[in-house]
Amino acid sequence: MGGQKAKFTDAIWIVVLGTIIGAVVGVFVGSLISAIIMFVVWLALIKHFFDCGWLKAFAIALLAVIIFIVIVAVLAIIGIGILSLGF
Repeated sequence: MGGQKAKFTDAIWIVVLGTIIGAVVGVFVGSLISAIIMFVVWLALIKHFFDCGWLKAFAIALLAVIIFIVIVAVLAIIGIGILSLGF
């Protein structure tokens, strides 16, 4: 459905707009409500830029979080390994 439209620049726009909107919402709204609003905003941005439905947007967001966790874990292992060498 949105496979031909999904571009790297779209992902960049999602990050930029999501960060700006998140900062504005975070300033004016409480923490739990802000988190819920931002979750919906991120899904809406993914849905809009990747031209997909809500469920597919959720799957994309979930995959992005999993990839983020894996990258952070690998970097942590590498960082711990460097620290143990005494550098």
